[in-house]
Amino acid sequence: MNAYADGDDRALNVVYDALAPRLFGFFLRRARSREVAEDLLQRTFLQIHRHRANFLRGAAVAPWAFAIGRRLFLDHVRDRGTERRRLGERDDDGLEFLTGGSDPEAVASAREEAAHFLKRLELLPENQRIAFELVRIDGLSMAEAADFLGASVSATKVRCHRAYKALGLLDGQLRGEAPENADNGGKADR
Repeated sequence: MNAYADGDDRALNVVYDALAPRLFGFFLRRARSREVAEDLLQRTFLQIHRHRANFLRGAAVAPWAFAIGRRLFLDHVRDRGTERRRLGERDDDGLEFLTGGSDPEAVASAREEAAHFLKRLELLPENQRIAFELVRIDGLSMAEAADFLGASVSATKVRCHRAYKALGLLDGQLRGEAPENADNGGKADR
C-alpha cells in the first residue's frame, strides 16, 4: 500500500489481491446479495484509489480499507432505509420484534436507547470501536477480527473488553457518562 500511495499503480494488484476476498466476504455476509457485495467492493476500491495519498505510510492497510468499506455499507443501508420510507414501508418491524409487540411507547423507547447507544459507540477511540463493531455487530470471531485488524487476538480481546467496559456492557447496563477511554485519542491499545 505504501508504494500504491506513492503513485505506483502496479501495486494496486497486490493490495486488491490481499483485501478483496475479505472485503467481499464481509459485504456478502451483511448484504446477502452478490450484486450489492460486488458493487460495494468496487466502490470501496474507488475510495481507496481516491484517498490513497492520505494513507498513513506504514500503517495497517486492512483496518483503513475496512473502515472505508464499512462506511460505504452503512451508507447503502441508510439509502435503502430512505427508499423504503419513500415507498411507505415500515422500518419499525425489527424494533417491534425486539420489544415484543407494536406498543408505540416500547418502540419509541427502544429507538431512543438505540440512538443513545450509537452516540456512546461513536465516542469510543477508533481502535476500540472498530474491534467492537467487527465482533459484536458484524459477527466476526475474535480471530477473524484480529486478522482483519492486523492485530493479535489478545490485542483485539483487550480492545473489545475496553469497549464493553466503556459502554457499560460488562455490568449489564448502559450509563450516561462518556466512555472512560474516550480521551486517549484513539491510540493503539497494544
